[in-house]
Amino acid sequence: MAMIQKITPFLWYEKDAISVARYYKNIFGEMNVVINEEENFSDMPIGAVQVVTLTIFGQKLRLMSAGKHDDFNDAISFEVACEDQAEIDNLWTALTKGDGQESKCGWCIDAYGVRWQIVPKNMSELTTTPASVQKMLSMTKIIIADLQSA
Repeated sequence: MAMIQKITPFLWYEKDAISVARYYKNIFGEMNVVINEEENFSDMPIGAVQVVTLTIFGQKLRLMSAGKHDDFNDAISFEVACEDQAEIDNLWTALTKGDGQESKCGWCIDAYGVRWQIVPKNMSELTTTPASVQKMLSMTKIIIADLQSA
């Protein structure tokens, strides 16, 4: 029996939620992202309010565009547990491309201002010593081999 997701992150973008959903589909891949539905509100001017439901790696998200609101910040981020360095590299490059930004300790900011933690799935095992933690704190993108050798 499939479990129903009881809590769904709901993200407010200034404009064009459908384009944002397609942006994530391009980054995380055709097989990993499903755009489930697109809604436009008939009582609003065309395109003024859009709500899109999408699923990324099994996690349902709702995106809404309805004009300027508060910016995203570091208080909320999405952690992606990566299988290997190649996945880290690919996601990091895609998320920081264009208007994206690198941050510290495996965190980055995508072109829309959303914060992501792109980390190996065994991050807690890789950061068990003071030396490995210090190494991680000095990184932007996580380099697994550097953590293993610390």
